[in-house]
Amino acid sequence: MTFRFAPGDRLVLYTDGVTEARDSMGGFYPLVERMTAWADQRPDELVHSIGADLRAHTGGPLADDMALIVLQREGRASGPGPPRTGGFRDKVRPA
Repeated sequence: MTFRFAPGDRLVLYTDGVTEARDSMGGFYPLVERMTAWADQRPDELVHSIGADLRAHTGGPLADDMALIVLQREGRASGPGPPRTGGFRDKVRPA
């Protein structure tokens, strides 16, 4: 698959240790749902917010190895094009 990566867009890369982190009831970490709350954060802030939320979700230290990288394309869109339609909710696709 190919996706447009326009200025301002973000790409969030993560390992299964992030989405498979479990709470005390055995529920998986809902990464996609949680990211929408922090859509306006800079990439470094987003990584910090997700890390803190993961620790809160699991109730302590993380038991599995995990990696999380957020990339953001800098610059402004030039020329005419389709309007931007809004953040993570429109573009996030779970792995």
